[in-house]
Amino acid sequence: MKKVLPLALIASLGVLAAGCGASPTHSAAAQTFTTIDEAHGITDGAPMNPFNTNGNSFMSFDVMQLGWFTNSATNPNDFYPGLAKKWQISDGGRTVTVWLQPNAKWSNGQPVTAQDVKASMAAGFTQGNSQAFYLGSVKVISPTEVQFTQVPGQNYNLFFNSLMQQPIIPAFEYDPIMGKNIWTIIDESMYTGSNPALKALATKAQTELTNIGKSVVDYAPKTDISAGPFLIKNLNPGEALLVKNPDFYAANKIHIKQVVFRNYTGNQRQLVYYPYSNKTEGNWVDSPQEIPLPNGKMVNPGQLTYDLNSLTAAQQRPIVQKLALATNESLPMITLWNYINVQFINTTRFTDFPVHNNGMLDNPPGVWIMSGYVQPK
Repeated sequence: MKKVLPLALIASLGVLAAGCGASPTHSAAAQTFTTIDEAHGITDGAPMNPFNTNGNSFMSFDVMQLGWFTNSATNPNDFYPGLAKKWQISDGGRTVTVWLQPNAKWSNGQPVTAQDVKASMAAGFTQGNSQAFYLGSVKVISPTEVQFTQVPGQNYNLFFNSLMQQPIIPAFEYDPIMGKNIWTIIDESMYTGSNPALKALATKAQTELTNIGKSVVDYAPKTDISAGPFLIKNLNPGEALLVKNPDFYAANKIHIKQVVFRNYTGNQRQLVYYPYSNKTEGNWVDSPQEIPLPNGKMVNPGQLTYDLNSLTAAQQRPIVQKLALATNESLPMITLWNYINVQFINTTRFTDFPVHNNGMLDNPPGVWIMSGYVQPK
């Protein structure tokens, strides 16, 4: 059966229902949150670097942003706080001032500062990301306050939206890679006038940025330096183990001790309920078409997920239980696409999942956890 995944869903989660080997309440398993992402490969030995497309880094788990978009259809500036505790938009959206979480720290105990944010934007320039939203300058006002302005003459309406979603990296790791003159190079690269000498200097600077960008992408930190709720402990092909970061600024809200992050492609274990936006199509895995339940009976998960779309919540539950049995694993179970307001929540092991109508459900699961959701019973 053809697989069609809604693009809005970044992470896909495994399924658990009653009778499929759930761990007892308060067990160690109840402290483990398992998430599956088909698109995020996990390669042992790849750098723990958010700018490396094949790297081992996990947005919202060990990589943080200034904020998390609420996915508002009407307000592109509506965000949940991330490393930014608060912000102010001024000058018609052309200037943004951000105040960082006062207790934000990296997992080595060093504070997250405005200099880290500035270094993150510099790294963005080496990748072409900062230019894409017309970032003109970054000014450190204090260790926890930083101001951003658009390129003069620009009035990009998604300036704030894009700015808030850039990955934040530690300056003490990346500044040596980019060099002391990185902002001089950035400033020179942005010249758009007609002076021949300055145009030549801009071309040279753009080449330098490209070369520095290659070094940024290739950089491999020796350990995971995280400002998020978790940090990487172990990496194996197809699976990463992340443990709670005690230095996270909201560690008191983190009720999960560890996260198992998995990547499956074309694997029968990737059995999640993906109701598609029209109610006539279900989504699952590519193959096989039929797999055995523990009792020896065969089920077709593609047909089961297809059937779910036309049924009531009460009718859907036993089908989801069959899908859970087919995985033969104890994974948390969450509704990812809740257009019919059906919520299958594993009330045996976890409680307090985001509701569908607050924009939180469309964020990566790490955002749910750091916001106080996903609590083991």
